[in-house]
Amino acid sequence: MNTKRIISLIAFCAALCMALCAVLCLAGCTKPAAKVGAKLSDNIARLWFPEERESRFVYDCAPIEGSVTGQAFLDPAADGKTAIAWVDMTPYFVSEKGVDPLEGAMSPAIVSFDGSCAVYQADEELRVFRADTRKAEAIADGLSSVQQIAVSPGGSVIAYTAQIKGGGVDRHTAMYKDGKLTDLLEGKDAIIMAISDDASLIYYYDFDQPGFCVEKNGEMTIIASNLSSDTNFNFTNDLSEVAFRDAGGSNRLFRLSEMNSSDLGEGFQYTLKTDIYSVSTTSVITYINDVSSFTEGLWLKRETVDGVRVYSVGLLGSDGEVKWLVNNVGSYAAVNDGTRIVTLGAGKLISTDMNGKQKE
Repeated sequence: MNTKRIISLIAFCAALCMALCAVLCLAGCTKPAAKVGAKLSDNIARLWFPEERESRFVYDCAPIEGSVTGQAFLDPAADGKTAIAWVDMTPYFVSEKGVDPLEGAMSPAIVSFDGSCAVYQADEELRVFRADTRKAEAIADGLSSVQQIAVSPGGSVIAYTAQIKGGGVDRHTAMYKDGKLTDLLEGKDAIIMAISDDASLIYYYDFDQPGFCVEKNGEMTIIASNLSSDTNFNFTNDLSEVAFRDAGGSNRLFRLSEMNSSDLGEGFQYTLKTDIYSVSTTSVITYINDVSSFTEGLWLKRETVDGVRVYSVGLLGSDGEVKWLVNNVGSYAAVNDGTRIVTLGAGKLISTDMNGKQKE
């Protein structure tokens, strides 16, 4: 493969673009070359310097001021412009402005879909770290344990379910909007899952039913009664669709417009979140952008083959059928315009379009 062709591929390939650009941006540094992180974006990406045991970051090929000690794990916002970097259980908020520790943060800590803020528990408070001010503010206190946080797609509403100090094991749900804290899901033993910017649409799990429910303009519908213990709730950015696993191990897709769910079959473990796969754990919310949504979107399946973790990427049609485009690869990236997937194998970059056609 000639040099021009390599450069051309790297230009549009999220898999190696950030690694190359970042190293060039840091060319004046005498430290050894960095190893790129396992998850890449064409906006924020992590660079790992193993000899120094240091993670540094870049934004659109420019170095970000600051670093963290340890091999950080990135959880980017859907737009890729901000992220939470985790080292063990210590989170940092990363933006083009710098790397800021989330002081006293306890799990869970999430970055909003639009990247404007991170929300987390610290001591007995629920705090919001704002990307624009690089400062945190407490929006609730007296909390012994925050079980779930949901930030609306536009970042205007923050909802949470927590146990109140001195209140025993009872769950309390509230939302913070326009500077005010208001009780939510009153009279229900429930955990909030997602909420819209106007708070007219709420997803939650109701232990009294029991079931995964949606409430639209005050009218409640049970989506599913039996869920898998490893369910990941993945929402489109307008909350019109959500995918989850049922107790039988099948993945289901609920469409708000139809008020019912369809069976997507077994094997789907993650949906793609922009060009980075979702890493949501049980009851942690992940929003999906328009490009990598469910309808006509990209899906990722993770498997372990002979002790090695591999990925398959496919295109999910509106009929719920998946056309697998790449299978059992160890390294991949999906470009932001949703037109192709790039994989790395045998030292070569391979670009696969949405029709399954490949070229080096």
